[in-house]
Amino acid sequence: MNGIVLLAEYRQTGSERAFAELVRQYTNLVYSVALRRLSDSQGAEDVVQAVFMRLAAAKPKLGGEAELSAWLHRTTVHVAIDVWRRETRRRNREQQAFAMEPSAPEIPEPWELIAPALDIAINQLGAADRQALLMRFFQRKSMREVGESLGVNENAAKMRVSRALERLRSGLALPGAVCTAATLSTLLLTHSVEAAPSQLVARLVTVKFLSAGATSAFGIFSLLYQLLMLMSKFKLATLIGLALLGLTLIGIHSALRSSTRPDPVPKVARSILMRPRTASPRPVLFERNRGIVRQENPRIPV
Repeated sequence: MNGIVLLAEYRQTGSERAFAELVRQYTNLVYSVALRRLSDSQGAEDVVQAVFMRLAAAKPKLGGEAELSAWLHRTTVHVAIDVWRRETRRRNREQQAFAMEPSAPEIPEPWELIAPALDIAINQLGAADRQALLMRFFQRKSMREVGESLGVNENAAKMRVSRALERLRSGLALPGAVCTAATLSTLLLTHSVEAAPSQLVARLVTVKFLSAGATSAFGIFSLLYQLLMLMSKFKLATLIGLALLGLTLIGIHSALRSSTRPDPVPKVARSILMRPRTASPRPVLFERNRGIVRQENPRIPV
């Protein structure tokens, strides 16, 4: 079934079956982009989970299957870059105490030269070029299927893919002697998509993702719980320990504040405030020379 149809069914009915099928269709695409950027299978799996959770929680305006593929690719690139930066900072901190010994330079293979910058270059292309490349090389669709998805005939689809390949090669800043458009096409067909681990797909299918309409507190806590369960046992234990430590510190702080809080009303002021009021004497009014005179104190004669 078409991916955009499955996503629409999930939006309307919250069908877990529809979203599970959507995950099965696009996991390899997302996993390949993440793995190419991170060169780490565990990190790539974490990126895949984050991307599909964003798809379930967000509500992107997608007009067709090509736009869905482009959205998944773009989101994967952004998430993978964030993870890569975080891991790079961590490794740099760990390696500060060790001197890096120079090693003899090695001539990289063409794909090793292309892979780190490939997805960023694709993401910088125009929407039409990006959709054409993703449909052809990442989803392995024929030129006829690419044309049907883009609303053009097969010959027009071939021309669009060819122009997009040339723009991609220029964006990668690769000289023609190193990588021609034909070579780039072969490399993309061979390496652009790698099969995700079967256990990752099985785990994603069983996750109850948070839909865009589930904004209740229960839904949010459910999503956080599932995120924690997807982490390793070490990470989960660390987070639980930090949460318990935070709750303990909050309780100690509250107890100290309540025990040292000054009395807002001193004893003398409280006795004055609680003293019963006596009725003050009313002014005396009497008539004198046809006028009304107010006497504040009746004891003093006028």
